[in-house]
Amino acid sequence: MLEVLKGRELNIWTGRILTDVSFQYIYIVSPFITDIYIDGRNRFSSMLMRLAKSAHVYLLTRPPRDTTEMRFLEGLKEGGISIYVNSLLHAKLILAKRSQTSGLAIIGSANLTYSGFWKNLEIALLVDEPHVIGRLNEEVERLIALSRIY
Repeated sequence: MLEVLKGRELNIWTGRILTDVSFQYIYIVSPFITDIYIDGRNRFSSMLMRLAKSAHVYLLTRPPRDTTEMRFLEGLKEGGISIYVNSLLHAKLILAKRSQTSGLAIIGSANLTYSGFWKNLEIALLVDEPHVIGRLNEEVERLIALSRIY
């Protein structure tokens, strides 16, 4: 599957991924993250912390810019999310894996912020091709290796 997502479709698919307990590993890569409502009902933080009870959840973002962002990341960390930071990060990706090459990925332009999900004109690709999932997994591991644990 290869689909172009825009507008509400991005929110819907992100919500589907973040509520699917069949995934063993979830990687969220976004330079800027706030505790937005993903699907209009559930906050990003609560969705991630629920997933962390049954999956390995990794967040790769930029270092916090202020105390609000620090508290947000600390809360996620306390909720079981592994957090890595890199001040050069610009990539935006959600990678959800059932195995090394089985899963779903959203690759696009939107940050996980109110503007990125509800205001700006953004575009993304949804993909489940095994070779692409495997390759994205390699890239996420490379980005994590270039980052520091928070």
